[in-house]
Amino acid sequence: MQLKPALIVDFRQDGPAADSAPFDPELKETVELFDQDEEVFVFNREEELRQAKELVSRHGYEAETMNLVLLPPHAERTGHFSDYGFESGAGHLYLYEPGIAVFRLGTGAVQDTDSPMKTASEAEPELAQRQMDEYVIARFHEADGLHFVVDRQHDELMDRTARAYGCTVDFIIS
Repeated sequence: MQLKPALIVDFRQDGPAADSAPFDPELKETVELFDQDEEVFVFNREEELRQAKELVSRHGYEAETMNLVLLPPHAERTGHFSDYGFESGAGHLYLYEPGIAVFRLGTGAVQDTDSPMKTASEAEPELAQRQMDEYVIARFHEADGLHFVVDRQHDELMDRTARAYGCTVDFIIS
């Protein structure tokens, strides 16, 4: 999982398709584009994003900057995925960072206010995951464990659900 700076260009003004935008050749000469999907231009560095935004503005287009979360290619998507992200023409999976939370589910001594203290051996992560499944947008494995992606508005619900099953939640993006 990586954060990627992106520029979302408003092509509605003139109606040209992103692949035939008048600034395309100049953009590709000026900056290194990591990926593109229609009106979304993805970069590796903030400096490239800044340069691209200036160039697009000079050509009279409005554009919004945003961070995208690049998911690993093996990420499992749920039916909610398309509400929070997209798959680019190059096959990369992206989520709009402002609307999501990413976390790992752990086990350890947990005190839930509604139940007695649970030790790591009493944790029930499988049951917690089943309860969380209806809110999950995507899940993927990294070296540090299984990661879950949910709508940012559900971060407290995920924490309460985890605690109810003796688990912990470690938010990576919240």
